[in-house]
Amino acid sequence: MALILAGCGNPVGSPKVESEIQHTAVAPGERVLDGRFDDWAESEHAHADGRWVWLRFEPQTRPTQAIQAAPYSTRVRIDADMKATTGRSMEMPRGGDEAMHEQPQGVDVLIAFSPINELGELGIGTGVERYDADGSGEEIGHAAMGVACLPTYASEQYELRLDRLGPGSDVLPASGQIGVIVDQVDAKGTTLWSERFVVELPERDSEQGVLDAALPERAADGVRVMSANVLFSSPLKTPEPFKRVLDATKPDVILYQEWFRSERAQVEGWLKQYAGDAWELHFPDEGSGVAIATRHPILARYDEVLPPSGEGRPARACAALIETDAGELLAISVHLKCCGS
Repeated sequence: MALILAGCGNPVGSPKVESEIQHTAVAPGERVLDGRFDDWAESEHAHADGRWVWLRFEPQTRPTQAIQAAPYSTRVRIDADMKATTGRSMEMPRGGDEAMHEQPQGVDVLIAFSPINELGELGIGTGVERYDADGSGEEIGHAAMGVACLPTYASEQYELRLDRLGPGSDVLPASGQIGVIVDQVDAKGTTLWSERFVVELPERDSEQGVLDAALPERAADGVRVMSANVLFSSPLKTPEPFKRVLDATKPDVILYQEWFRSERAQVEGWLKQYAGDAWELHFPDEGSGVAIATRHPILARYDEVLPPSGEGRPARACAALIETDAGELLAISVHLKCCGS
């Protein structure tokens, strides 16, 4: 989790807000799922410890597109027992003469981004299936194995993490090797790109233990900015989780997305009840869903800061010039175009 001390340059004579990013402290050698990749060695593509399995892949299909909403499927195929005769039999990816004479892979877990849907077409989102020895399978959902992947936008590389202690992760061995193939295929199943590797799993942890997620202290002269996607105005239905986040992070500015189907008065009322009376809100309209909330005075409001682009679901943004203790801050909340478009 990253906490951003955001700032921008100001006109001559105005105080300047210094910009700095603070990240949660990480012990040497520890990995963080953040989509940054600076904790990976250059040629490293897999790692495992007692709790997690980490995979890093660099698809070559171009142009890049958000893999959870792409015109192709990105699949992570896991052979958990290293046996071609168990699980779902899937052909080895073919590139030229590659794999023409290889045995099919016995897939025990299939993670698919933009999976084939019930209509036989490419869909959106993430699907996770696990297979019995005879090849019969069931959809278990990404949460069952703690599947998480970043970044969620178009990128030249991704990192994926699996929870070995997840309720659906008993398909993975307590220790030993697993075979992994990551590929991208079109709607007809034609291979566009693939890579494969073997991951050595150390002995699995016996229990989850306690995760230390302490937040860094905010600098005395800093401004804490938090970005929050509230998923179709969820705070109005389930306020408690969002209130806990506010209490833990104590932000000065919140860049909101997805305050959809909500009137300004509803959002203002929620803020006053759960954040405090001193908060101000810039909320252009419920159609865009973007908003900016702050405990500091808003000097100017900007409803449109991006030119129209593409068709259908465009990127949405609003901005506000905010007077903070550290100087004037131009804050912009951006909601990228939906569904990989």
